[in-house]
Amino acid sequence: MTTALTRSPRATLVSARRDPRDLWPDQARKLYDHLVALYGEDDPLPTLAAAWIAHQSSVHTQKSYGRGFRVFEEFAREHGAHPMAVKFRLADTFRPERTFSWVISCRSSRSGDSGGTKAVGGGAAVGTNRAI
Repeated sequence: MTTALTRSPRATLVSARRDPRDLWPDQARKLYDHLVALYGEDDPLPTLAAAWIAHQSSVHTQKSYGRGFRVFEEFAREHGAHPMAVKFRLADTFRPERTFSWVISCRSSRSGDSGGTKAVGGGAAVGTNRAI
């Protein structure tokens, strides 16, 4: 004999599910909002990029990577490419001299390096024998 299970009308389903974006740090939220304004909510780029930023352990890393991603995104857009569809040839033309100053300032401020490599306009690096 089988009995049908009936549910009490007092029992309700409580959904504990919430949007993970609500837990994102400020840097991830800012990047998400910036990218949604450019690409729209239907594009996966804002969510993927911001989630990547959100999962970085350090606030300083989140800020640095967020700035770097914005520079790369702007570069791709200036060349008519979606950042997720960039081909090798275009990616190869993305040079560090565009981002050199922010990378060095982040590195030297963390390492306490007072005599290290500093950014100089035109892509040269003081303290090294190579051009960048």
